[in-house]
Amino acid sequence: MYFGNVSKSFREIMYMIEEKEGKICLDLGHIAAFRYVLVPDLKEMLTRKYYMVNLNVKVANYLVKRFGYTDYKELKQIFLTDILIITKGKEEIEIIGKDYDYILKNNNINYNEKDPTGAGDLLFSHYIVANIIKNNKMENGENIAKNKGDNVIFTKQELEEIYDNANREIYNLVSKLGARIGVEVKKPNEEFLKNENNIDGEEKIAKERNIHKLKNAIEKLEERVKSALLNYNEKAEAGLELLKDLESNKKQKYICIGSGGSSIPSEYTKTIINNTFGVDIQTMFPKEYLETNTEKYMDYLNIICFSYSGSSPEIVQLLNGKYNNAYIVTKANEEDLKISLKENNVDISKVRIISYNNESSKERGFLSIEGIIVPALIMHMLIKNIKKEEMLKVFKEQFEKQREKVGKYFIENNEELKKAFKKNNIIDIYYDNYTKPIMCDLESKIVETGIFRCTIHEKKNFSHGRFITLEKYPSDVQIYLKSKRDTKYDNELLKYLKIYSKNLIILESDEENDNGIL
Repeated sequence: MYFGNVSKSFREIMYMIEEKEGKICLDLGHIAAFRYVLVPDLKEMLTRKYYMVNLNVKVANYLVKRFGYTDYKELKQIFLTDILIITKGKEEIEIIGKDYDYILKNNNINYNEKDPTGAGDLLFSHYIVANIIKNNKMENGENIAKNKGDNVIFTKQELEEIYDNANREIYNLVSKLGARIGVEVKKPNEEFLKNENNIDGEEKIAKERNIHKLKNAIEKLEERVKSALLNYNEKAEAGLELLKDLESNKKQKYICIGSGGSSIPSEYTKTIINNTFGVDIQTMFPKEYLETNTEKYMDYLNIICFSYSGSSPEIVQLLNGKYNNAYIVTKANEEDLKISLKENNVDISKVRIISYNNESSKERGFLSIEGIIVPALIMHMLIKNIKKEEMLKVFKEQFEKQREKVGKYFIENNEELKKAFKKNNIIDIYYDNYTKPIMCDLESKIVETGIFRCTIHEKKNFSHGRFITLEKYPSDVQIYLKSKRDTKYDNELLKYLKIYSKNLIILESDEENDNGIL
């Protein structure tokens, strides 16, 4: 199947095609959709195995610069294909294969074109068809043993013949009115062209937009949390069953699973469950779990998955695996999610859904705030066995207290913070097992806003040869997560940091219990 973009809905279709062992062709001609996507997310969106890929030179140059590459060949780390075509206007194309990189010149240029639209599509279709035809011939001939997942190998002469045939048809197409015959053609305005071609100024715009979205999410946080908690069903069987298992089955093993923003409530849940019940529990990313051999203990293994949608591909994949019980903490509607999981062949008799579906406006933007805090609050409420009204009261008190505390800190340390937080600065965060959920949240916000780079250090592990990094290659800002549980070693580390750090920020929890990290 042929795709012209990689939007979420199209990627979902791609996953379905892959499951049926179908082939995916990708043709990208615009960069506007990528402008506000962070590099790690953009790589994740684009990376997959393709039958063939076609990029115009503007897109290719843009991606090379965004990903820090030096040439087009490196794009094959993202576009996992045997044939990558880069079109350079009407003059030439570049074709990068497994063992070759050819530049083909156009000997049939139409300088009297009325509209070039459709030229790239037509060119790409010629190569797709030629590839399919040659592949079929090889399968029916002496090369039956060839891997069907691979593309066939063309000689340079064959590639040139396909290019010449395509250009003859393109000549006729653009002489009329491109691919838009009968359609009113609107020229792009100056603002669009400025944005489409502005790669250097893009980073600043993206950062400003990200910060704006973060502020907006925080402003609406209290409303969304209140709506989610009040709509949560305290008597829902899934939550009560998990609580019962934790209280009675001490020999069970638990793994909390989440990625991105969902890894934060996952980490928090692991901490409070272990503190409260003393059970065997750990955290993993979905991919990490899928690559872990759980065969010896799967009969008493329980997984607690955190997922905003509840039906992301990796979550569905691991739910199709072997375990005792699975719990999903999600914003998705319980009945809708059950239908979706059934369609993906998940045995829902072993799946318990803990839904915080609410009536508030949808949280938008690249950073999840509600999607981090609400699951953590629900798990806290469940494990500590407290009412949702009481949980909401605790949240409001903590939210106001911390907002006032942080506001005061920024006012009192305004000049120091201005010096510390400059463009391209590097930040170190020091944490321990108790403050790990806070570290995960803080690191996520710092990195995913695209403002700074961040390195994390477990406090005790920092003493194993890592002191040298601060003395030889000091970071610009050091954030120390201090708790009431700090040991003698932690205090000695803090003294050291006060000597060698440039800009040391100490974030201290007010309480010793689990509320301290909440």
